[in-house]
Amino acid sequence: MTRVLIAVPCAAYCEAETFKSIYGLLIPDNTETSFDIVQGYTVEMARNKIVEISLKNVFDYTFFVDSDIILPDTILGRLLAICEKGADMATGWYIKKNDSGTTVISSPKYTDNEFRLIKEDELPQDIIIPIYACGFGCMLVKNEVFKKLLAADGICFEWIQGKESAVGEDLIFCDKAIKKADAKIMADTSLRCTHIGRKFY
Repeated sequence: MTRVLIAVPCAAYCEAETFKSIYGLLIPDNTETSFDIVQGYTVEMARNKIVEISLKNVFDYTFFVDSDIILPDTILGRLLAICEKGADMATGWYIKKNDSGTTVISSPKYTDNEFRLIKEDELPQDIIIPIYACGFGCMLVKNEVFKKLLAADGICFEWIQGKESAVGEDLIFCDKAIKKADAKIMADTSLRCTHIGRKFY
């Protein structure tokens, strides 16, 4: 039996449509899921708390879902299948809430702690691709990755100051996972999630 913790880091509240999409997920055979929501922390602290909960309760995977994301109902099964074929982390995708058409998928970093998020029209369609980093709005992670990072660093998620601005904890995690846990990160570009803002993105 594969055990998955579905967890939402939440600063204030979780969108109703996000809850509905989690409730409506198609759960694969031989998979057991539990749900948790972590409130009252900064996002990196909430993600670290989720890691702590997941490891303490001996889950195999942690599925991070942001509180403003609507998931397709097939996403969990498809991400699990990608990980079962050798990936350590697997994600769908969505675009940022700024009308720029920018996705949360990053091309390989070009300088330390600087990432280039690619545009929606640059993203290959309906295939599974290796990626360097991405947002964590719909990210499935093997818990072995957390164990390796904790052994190497003592912490999984953190903010780091880049040249222009702070770099998100999710992109930094991906960078660390590749460097210190030899993680393989894959994205299924057919798994388009909806990002809830002043409109649906």
